[in-house]
Amino acid sequence: MKGIKIILGIGFVAVAAILSPPLMTRFWDERQLTLASSALLAHGLMGTLDFFKPIIIRRISLNPKFATINNLFIPSFLSSIIISLVFTSTGYFYLPDLYFPLVLSIGFCVIIYGIYSPFWGLLNANLRVSDTYLIRSLSVAFLYSALGVGALTGRDEVIYASLIMANLVPGFIFCYLSRSLLEKNGWSIDKTYWIEVFNVLIQNIGRSVIDFGDRLLAMLYLPVTGSGKYIIVSDIASRANFFTQLITIQSYPILCRYHEKAKIFLVAGICISASIICVSILFLFYGKEIYIWYLGDKIEDFFLVFCCLLSSFGVHTLGYFGQAILRSRSMDRSLSVSLLAPAFMCLIYLIVASEQLGLYKIIVLMVASKAGAFLMMARLIKIYPLHAICGMLCCVASWSFVAYALNYVTVDGGYAFL
Repeated sequence: MKGIKIILGIGFVAVAAILSPPLMTRFWDERQLTLASSALLAHGLMGTLDFFKPIIIRRISLNPKFATINNLFIPSFLSSIIISLVFTSTGYFYLPDLYFPLVLSIGFCVIIYGIYSPFWGLLNANLRVSDTYLIRSLSVAFLYSALGVGALTGRDEVIYASLIMANLVPGFIFCYLSRSLLEKNGWSIDKTYWIEVFNVLIQNIGRSVIDFGDRLLAMLYLPVTGSGKYIIVSDIASRANFFTQLITIQSYPILCRYHEKAKIFLVAGICISASIICVSILFLFYGKEIYIWYLGDKIEDFFLVFCCLLSSFGVHTLGYFGQAILRSRSMDRSLSVSLLAPAFMCLIYLIVASEQLGLYKIIVLMVASKAGAFLMMARLIKIYPLHAICGMLCCVASWSFVAYALNYVTVDGGYAFL
């Protein structure tokens, strides 16, 4: 039953994520498409605020008496208010005026998320992971559907309301389901708790840079005519990882118990990664008509970008398998290095190249952010030498294709603002 709920959750999101983008690209104008795609991005980035939830899960698993309203609610709620105020103030002073209603909506959602995230952790600590996964997946599917169908109305308010409802409803459900699991009031948070929270925050920032950094930069640095298109095609390309997430979620407990199954697991990861990379290559030469049929003429100029993103998500797919194997073997330090090193590398590149950050450099940053998969394979080379080398070759093949594709188009004079 638990596996069915996870499969349903992934299925709902997959269907909504496939059906909604064609409506969004055809019926939102360029300004509204930027707002709608930024709302999707903001919803994904809420996970960065989960720096309390993993610690709550661990503490309650060790000591159920930790699950008091004071321990769970107060730190998260106060932190979310501070983050919301800082974010809203920064958006007011530094972002274009067209973003400010969205900034207010995101700021409100940050507070909502800060309220219900600890209760989400409480449910997970009580082995309700499949329930919380399904609820969260339904909220994501709702947001996609609302933005897709809402595009038919052409009203900006639909974007803001959809984002708020996608957080408010699951928040209410999480809080309602948790009410019987709370212990009597008490306060048992110590200095170690805050150190653990800080460590999780750093890891979350690293993962967010890898998963969403390029989309955030596109929103901040590309013109309105391009930022929404980039976020949409990046979001579509990322759906290549749906089945990978399902496989790794289901396989991780098995890998923890039976290390010998990691070899066939890694073979599956390499095959899936290679398949996605091959599809991206074939799509560049033979798939443009399918792309236009699906997303429409207005977003035709981002066809090349889509192919490059799809290839890079093929590398990212391999990273999911690498993470599962490293975690199952308690190789946490190697995993942290593999995740944080690309993020740090991207930060340095961003500082150096920030003055003229266009689409070309954002794609370079996107490719670099997925380099963690290569580092994971390098770490596994002593354990599974042949398999790790094949995985590293997949990464090199993807990077070579992206370099070729960008050079091929810019030499021919297309995609002027690359």
